[in-house]
Amino acid sequence: MAPTAWTARLALTIGALAALRPVGAQEFRSGVELRVLDVVVSDAHGLPAGGLRPEDFEITEDGTPVTIRFVTPAETPAMVPVGSGVAAMRDPDVWTNVGVASQRVFAVVLDDLSTRPSDTARARALAQAFVERLPEGDLAAIVFTGQQAGTQEFTADKARLTQSLRQYTGRYAVPDLHGVDTDDDNTSMDMLARATSGGEVTANYRRTLQTLVNVTDWLSSIRDRRKSILFVTAGLEPALAHAMLSGLDGRRFSGGRTPGDLFATLVARAAETNVAIYPLDYQGLSGPLSRSSFRSGASGLNALRVMADETGGVAGVNNNNPDRLFDRMIQDASDYYLIAYEPAASARPDKKPRAHSLKVRMRSDALSVRARRTYVSRPIAAASRKQTAAQLLSSPLPGGALALNVQVSAFPKGNGQARVFAVLEVVGDELGKGVANSDTTVDVTYRLVATDVRGRVQASDARDIALRLSRERFQQITRQRLRIFSHLDLPPGAFRVRASVVHGDTHGVVAGDVEVPDYKKASLVVSQPLVVSSGAAAIPVRREDFEPFQGRLSAAPTALRSFSVGESLEVYAEVHMPRRRRNDSSGRAPVVTAAVVNASRAEVVQVPTRVGPTGKGLAGGLIYPVTVSPSTSGLVAGQYDLALTVMADGLEPVTRRLAFTIR
Repeated sequence: MAPTAWTARLALTIGALAALRPVGAQEFRSGVELRVLDVVVSDAHGLPAGGLRPEDFEITEDGTPVTIRFVTPAETPAMVPVGSGVAAMRDPDVWTNVGVASQRVFAVVLDDLSTRPSDTARARALAQAFVERLPEGDLAAIVFTGQQAGTQEFTADKARLTQSLRQYTGRYAVPDLHGVDTDDDNTSMDMLARATSGGEVTANYRRTLQTLVNVTDWLSSIRDRRKSILFVTAGLEPALAHAMLSGLDGRRFSGGRTPGDLFATLVARAAETNVAIYPLDYQGLSGPLSRSSFRSGASGLNALRVMADETGGVAGVNNNNPDRLFDRMIQDASDYYLIAYEPAASARPDKKPRAHSLKVRMRSDALSVRARRTYVSRPIAAASRKQTAAQLLSSPLPGGALALNVQVSAFPKGNGQARVFAVLEVVGDELGKGVANSDTTVDVTYRLVATDVRGRVQASDARDIALRLSRERFQQITRQRLRIFSHLDLPPGAFRVRASVVHGDTHGVVAGDVEVPDYKKASLVVSQPLVVSSGAAAIPVRREDFEPFQGRLSAAPTALRSFSVGESLEVYAEVHMPRRRRNDSSGRAPVVTAAVVNASRAEVVQVPTRVGPTGKGLAGGLIYPVTVSPSTSGLVAGQYDLALTVMADGLEPVTRRLAFTIR
C-alpha cells in the first residue's frame, strides 16, 4: 500500500521539533513497572463521578486481580463552544506551548474511501458540526483515508479546520457481488477481492484501517492523557467486517495483509497508546449501502461497535442525533481518570510486546465505568529507555519545559516570493536553572522549519547562540524572557512551520500554519502585523536581530499579546497591491482604518493610522507601509481586538484582527 501524503508528513524527521511530553502532564513514578490506562466513570445519572480512589476500582489482567497504585483525576474545564465564524475573525498569529496540557485533543478521520460521492455533503456536514461544537482552545486535526490533499494538523483555528473539510470528497468503489454468497461463513477474502474491480474495495478497507493505525501511532507521543479519534464512515461491508472481527478473536496483532490482522493491530495500538475511537456512521437511521447488498448487513455496524468497545470509545450507529456522540466525546475527554496499576506478582516480564485482556469494574453498583479491554505490554528494557528520536520528532503537539511564544508574519519579497519573519520569545525562568553563579552565559539552539502539504521541507533555519551577558542583563533575561529572530524565504502556498528552542536538557516546541499568497495574482494583501510595546522594548535584543526592522519600527517586535495598562503600542503592517494599480497614475493609496473593540464586539476607541508612500518593504517587495499607534491608557483589564481594515478602489476590503489582553 502506497503511503498517503499525510502519512509521509507524519514520518518526516525535522530536527528537535517535538515535545518530550505535554507541559504539566501527569507522570507516574515507582520502583516497579506500572501500567497506565484512562477510564471514564459515570454515576447513576450519567454524569462524571468525582473523588474516586484506588479502592473504588477493581482491575483484572488476564483474569488475575492486580494492585492499583495511583488513581489521578484529569479534569479539563468546560468551555463554551465558539463557531468557526467567530474564530475566523481573529488571526491566530501567535503560537504557544503554554497551557497545552489543559487542551483536549481530537483527531477527525473521514473515511472518503467508504463514502459515495453523492454522500459527500452529508458526511462533511457531520464533521463540520463536530468542529462547531468544539470548545474554544481545543485542538483538532483532520485526516482523510484516501485523498492526497486537504489534511490539517492539530490546530485550535476552526477556520482552518473548516477549510480542510471543504476539500473532502467521497470516493467509494461500489463492489460487484453478483453470484457471491455473502451469508456463507466460508466466503473467503480472496473471493470477495475477486468480486470487486481489481480488489479495490478490499484494498480500500485495508487502507482505511492502516490510516487509523497511522493516526494512532501519530498520537502515541502525546503522553498521559486521553486522545480521541472521531471516525466518520459509512459503516463496513459485512463480509469484510466479519473477517476483521475474526482477526480480533484470534488476537493476531501482526499488522498483516488482511483487514482482520489490521483490525486487531488497530485495537492493540489504541490500547498501547490510550487512544479512544468513536466511530460515527454518517447515514444515521437510513440503511447504508452495504445493507442493500448483503442480507447479513448488521455485522458491518457490529464492527464499529466492537471498535469503540475495545478502545474505550462510543459508537454512533443507528442514530440520527450525532450531537449526543459529540457531547459524549468532549465530556469523556474532560473528566476521566488515569489509573496506574502493578501487574500481578505471578506475571513474568514480557520479552516482546504482548496483548493482555483487561476488565475494569467499580465496587459500587451506582457507578459505571468505560475502559479499553486490552493492554499491550512492552518489555521492561524498552519501557525504561528514553523516547527515540523518531518519536520526539513526530510529536503532533507543542510542548516542552521551555515556555515559548512564536509569531510569524509573511511579507512580499518580489517575484511572487515571501519572507516569513519569526519572533521566538522564550520565558526566561528555565534559562537560569542549573547555571553557576559565576556564569552569565546563555546557550540556546533554535530551529525553524517549513514543510509543504506533502511534508517536504521547503525552507529551514538553525543556529546556535551563545549570549555572554553582564550580570544585570543575565538577571533581566532569566527573570523575564529572551527574544530570538529568524526568517525563511517561501514561495506561494500553504506551509506548516515548526519552531524549537533547546537550552541544555530542556526545550520548547510550537507549530502552526502559514499561508503565503501569490503576490503576482493577488488583488489586495495585508501582512500579519508586527507589534512593538513599550514594555517589551525595555528588554534587550541582539543588535543584528533588530537590523531587519530598523527604519520601520521603533524597537524589536514582540510575540507577547498581553500588556499592562498605560503601555504604548506600535503596530506595523504592509499592504501589497497589484502592479497595475501601483503603475496607474490615477490609482490612490489604500484607505486604512483601525479600532479597538472589546469582548462584546463593541468599538471602544478609534485608533489613528499612518499610510506611507509606496516603496520597498521589510523583505524588499513594493508595498504601502501602514503604522497604527494604539495606547492602552483608558482601557480596563480584559480581552480586546485591534481591527485593522484596508480598503482600495475596486478591490475587496481586507481586515486583520489582532487579539490582545490588558492586565
